[in-house]
Formats: sequence, C-alpha cells, structure tokens
Amino acid sequence: MIVDHKENSAACANRAIIKIVVGAFIFLTALCGYDFQVSHMYELTFISNFSCGLLLLSDGAVSLIGKKALACGLVSICAAMYTDRFLHCVF
Repeated sequence: MIVDHKENSAACANRAIIKIVVGAFIFLTALCGYDFQVSHMYELTFISNFSCGLLLLSDGAVSLIGKKALACGLVSICAAMYTDRFLHCVF
C-alpha cells in the first residue's frame, strides 16, 4: 500500500514535514481532548481523530525516510470518518 513519489526531493521533504507536524497536532489534541480517560475513548470522534493523526504521522515518516507515500485509500477512510462526525454535529 505504498506508492512512489515522482517529485523533487525538496517538495517531498516539505510535504512530509507538514504531514508530521499536522499529524502530531491532531494526535495530541485527540489525547488531550479526552484527558487520557480510557472510558471515553470508544467514541467515533476520538477514533477518527486518533487514526487520522496516526495516519498522517506515519505517512509523513514514510515519505521522509523512504521517499514514498501511503495509498490514498487510507486517507479516504479518515475523510469518511471526519465527514460522518461533521454531519452528525451539524444535523
């Protein structure tokens, strides 16, 4: 599920660093938002934020180290979880 990048190394490194920073931010805010209370961590909001943060962290690390990217299908799953949470909050 890893795809090769066909870009120059500077743009790929910048994108990887941004993915790592954003992924760490989402990951840590998911943990801090629930105050490390395991009893509330089964909710879909926590699961979607936690998994998307972890996905961005791993994608950034893989693309920074190996010059590769994870498949778009994994990102689509996280986008579907975010869309479900957004629609649930709006309606």
